[in-house]
Amino acid sequence: MKHLSYLTPAETILLIDPENANGVEMLKFTFLDLILKNKLKLFERQVKSDLGKILLYKFIKLGDKFDNNKIRPHEKFFFDLFIEKNTNYFIRNYLTTIFNNAKNEKYFKKKVIENNNLKDCFTQNIIQQLYNGFSINEIGNELSLELRQEIKELKIVFPALLKDNQSQAKKVVQTIGANVFLLKDIDLSILHLIDNDLLIELNNKKDEDNNNDWFLDFFDGMDFGNDNNSSFNDGFDFDFFDD
Repeated sequence: MKHLSYLTPAETILLIDPENANGVEMLKFTFLDLILKNKLKLFERQVKSDLGKILLYKFIKLGDKFDNNKIRPHEKFFFDLFIEKNTNYFIRNYLTTIFNNAKNEKYFKKKVIENNNLKDCFTQNIIQQLYNGFSINEIGNELSLELRQEIKELKIVFPALLKDNQSQAKKVVQTIGANVFLLKDIDLSILHLIDNDLLIELNNKKDEDNNNDWFLDFFDGMDFGNDNNSSFNDGFDFDFFDD
């Protein structure tokens, strides 16, 4: 877990397949990673409706492990709203604002490669800088190969740990965060290893006494498209300018 231990899920996804990396998935797993690492905290609050019925609403606030000095560029979208430390937001309003602030897939990916972990792995020529484009370089390709091998090996080892050595499986999750969800056939149920209350929160779907939508579905319903210049950006081979 040499690389998975320090790369965020968004960085991992982009390195593995920079051309086809899904921006919505990158944003969703970034959110899960921040919750898993207790940099963001989910909680529920009872709210009385106009009809006098008590409903449960899901909110988000800063977690105990939040450190303003250790925020990566692509994580900043999730913290900019918290002007004061004790601020909290209704989860759906919060996530809608995150999507709006992240603008589009190309812009979000650009923020991902700005982090020190990846800055040497991608290049941007002048035109790409204007249109949020980038190209993976030799260093990035080498890291991508090592990362793919690391994930391949973990896909074999981790299911066995879940079955026979859950204490070790817990250490893996604590080490690689939401990168664990990039492994095949791994779902939210593994969170019982870390925080059973968090698992309950994440799986708490809407019912007649609960006004929460299952907020992870919210990501799948969002259109995280490209900017207005994407057709221009996609229509040219910018490697020409690197020659």
